[in-house]
Amino acid sequence: MSETLATPSSSAAVRVRMYRHGLGDCFLLTLPSEGERPFYLMIDCGVILGTKDASAKMKEVVADIITTTSGQVDLLVITHEHYDHLSGFLQAKTLFAKPAEEDGGDDAAASTDKLQIHNLWLAWTEDPKDELAQLLRGERKRVEHGLRLALQGLREAEMTAASGNDGAGNDGVAVPVVSQQVETLLGFFGAAGRRGTAGALEMVHALARSPARFLRPTDAPLELPEVPGIRFYVLGPPQDEALIKRSRPSRAHSEVYEAAFGLTPETAFLAAALDGPAAAAAGVDEFQETSQPFDRRYRIPLPVAEQLPFFKQAYWGEANEEDYRDQSWRRIDSEWHRSAVDLALKLDNDTNNSSLVLAIEIVSTGEVLLFPGDAQVGNWLSWKDVHWTLEDGAEVSAHDLLARTVLYKVAHHGSHNATLREQGLELMTHDDLVAMVPVDHDMAVKKRWGKIPFEPLMQRLHQKASGRVLRSDSRQKIQDQKAPDGVPTATWRRFQQRVVDEELYFEYRLDD
Repeated sequence: MSETLATPSSSAAVRVRMYRHGLGDCFLLTLPSEGERPFYLMIDCGVILGTKDASAKMKEVVADIITTTSGQVDLLVITHEHYDHLSGFLQAKTLFAKPAEEDGGDDAAASTDKLQIHNLWLAWTEDPKDELAQLLRGERKRVEHGLRLALQGLREAEMTAASGNDGAGNDGVAVPVVSQQVETLLGFFGAAGRRGTAGALEMVHALARSPARFLRPTDAPLELPEVPGIRFYVLGPPQDEALIKRSRPSRAHSEVYEAAFGLTPETAFLAAALDGPAAAAAGVDEFQETSQPFDRRYRIPLPVAEQLPFFKQAYWGEANEEDYRDQSWRRIDSEWHRSAVDLALKLDNDTNNSSLVLAIEIVSTGEVLLFPGDAQVGNWLSWKDVHWTLEDGAEVSAHDLLARTVLYKVAHHGSHNATLREQGLELMTHDDLVAMVPVDHDMAVKKRWGKIPFEPLMQRLHQKASGRVLRSDSRQKIQDQKAPDGVPTATWRRFQQRVVDEELYFEYRLDD
């Protein structure tokens, strides 16, 4: 760490607070420290675009963090560039203190009415000096820009289709539904311009009192002098472009709790059609020419066609005959709409897969807290190759850390392809496993993501964790719930005693 605090005191317990502000992530960890106060670690701070009263909710979350930490967060971790992990830095910006605004310079106790961020960790994918990181970011921005342009065309087609064909395209697809799907997926990047994720990241960098540290799976385990009993392992994202772009399970052997499919040729064609460089973002350079519906020698440019009698008659209806007055049925303008949804989903998944993944080990017990952001298939698969040698010669693998996991922050709100099966949840075999799921199913339904959280995954989580699953959208108090079938009453009561169940958050306390 570049900056050390010695400041209010510490309990020996590790506490994990999950805020219940909507469909988004914000966590506050309290870790025992060497100083007079605990060490406060904050992970992400955001809610999905379109959340009702989002600014008020995020201000309530940040105000609670200020109260809990006396306005001092020792370390902020940002997992990836998605709005539901970053929006709070824009929506509650008045509650954050920039270094230049702090009264008292290096005096950590100087101000408690705003939140001061002392150190910042991000994934290597945000490193401006990393060549692959900059390639990936450039591709992502080009695809995002192309999709925003495409969305304008979708909305125009929506208006035309709604007025002339009862809201359906010429293939029977409801155009408004398609445009809403694309718009919703683009919502993960926020509004266009500085109110999006790029603006939020700029804000995050401006808040930190020390330069950001960019983490890689090749880093040695991190041990901080302020928290000598804690060790941080970086599991992902992989420094492998192919794995970052692999967000879907395989067809032959699904690695998750439901099979899904990858990028279709139609999606690749659309990427090429939107923008030449965008094709590279989808890994489909070879489709730049083949994305055209006809070979070059058979194409007639539109300005030329507009002057030819056949096209004037058959497509623009300039003939007097009744049959040629309305030729709109010939047009195929909306045929590509569904591919726009696929490309937007691919963009969303690739960004999720760039998530910083941290395994936080409590050295005295060997217990592990797993925070994978929104990591998807390729990120998880890469962990099998990640291992470390400690100073005492002990070998540690990522799968060993999974076996010792006692708290799992469920990735991507419990979606089907963000928790691997054999190489993920099934490796979490600790008897004290607890899962935290930051989710709002009602909001997911409004966004047309009715399978978030994914029910087969939730069922398996309940089995693996003996019912100890904290869902942020739960409406029944933990203390009012009976022990699930097959779970000993003593085990369940011990879990209940460790949980603080507030309207704004769940907080889980590990053993002192």
